[in-house]
Amino acid sequence: MMNSKIKSFAVALGLSAWAVAALVLTEMVGKFESVWIFFAVFLVSILSMIYSDYIESKKSTQSLKIK
Repeated sequence: MMNSKIKSFAVALGLSAWAVAALVLTEMVGKFESVWIFFAVFLVSILSMIYSDYIESKKSTQSLKIK
């Protein structure tokens, strides 16, 4: 279970780093657009963490049914 938490954190950290890079690269486009890009990437990182936890719980439920 702890391994999935570390994996989820790593995914979120990687996506957050990408969000910072996107903010830096889109600075020329304008503040308003770069804020929306940041929120979109932040939302994707949260959803990926939730999905990762869902998959992990589904795997553990299936392994309990097999035993």
